[in-house]
Amino acid sequence: MLLLGHACDHRQADRDHHAAAGGALRPRLIPALALAVLVVLVIPYGFASTDYINAQYHDFFRLLTSMTVDPTGPFVPADFTAPFTRFGMPIPESVATIVRVVAGLLTLWLVLQFDRRLDSNLSGLAIFLAAAFYMCVFNPRVEQNTYAMVAVPAGLSIALLWREKGAGAIRWFLATLLFVTGLTSVDLRLHDLFHLWFRPLSVSIIACVLIGWLWTQDRQKAPAAGAIAHG
Repeated sequence: MLLLGHACDHRQADRDHHAAAGGALRPRLIPALALAVLVVLVIPYGFASTDYINAQYHDFFRLLTSMTVDPTGPFVPADFTAPFTRFGMPIPESVATIVRVVAGLLTLWLVLQFDRRLDSNLSGLAIFLAAAFYMCVFNPRVEQNTYAMVAVPAGLSIALLWREKGAGAIRWFLATLLFVTGLTSVDLRLHDLFHLWFRPLSVSIIACVLIGWLWTQDRQKAPAAGAIAHG
């Protein structure tokens, strides 16, 4: 039951983040999104006791606000704090919280800019990449396997970059780094070597380079995202 509760916590956190992103892009959706979240929060009361649901919500909000970077607890975070913790330089919770808030605001601003600057096909991919990058690197409750989320938008973005002339070195570097990142848990020895610290670094490099490239696409002829399958 405890594991089920934690799984529900992660799913609820994902829904809250997606709701925030949708409201940022379409402010008129904010009332509908708020009502939808309220309905989702009320539904469990029809299937369990009030005390139990209240306790679950208490734990959920405590998880979101604790922003723990302590590796000795039952949950070991795999976000941007993991490399510092792995190499003996843990970041204070207050500093980590400030970084997360700043990163969240920058991500929302970036999403709005992509929505305005790029065509509809490319903006969707760019927003997906930025949101997945934020969810993986700056979400305090992220786990090692969560990084699979960013593989899809990163891979599609690299495929688009592959069509660009003069980008041979960088596209090979990004494709290789993404492939290696996926292999870090295939073998137990590799898993132990790269556990927690490697993926935040590699995904940050991949996402930042691709986001920078996507940012420039409004000033030049952007490749159509839907044309990948026909290229």
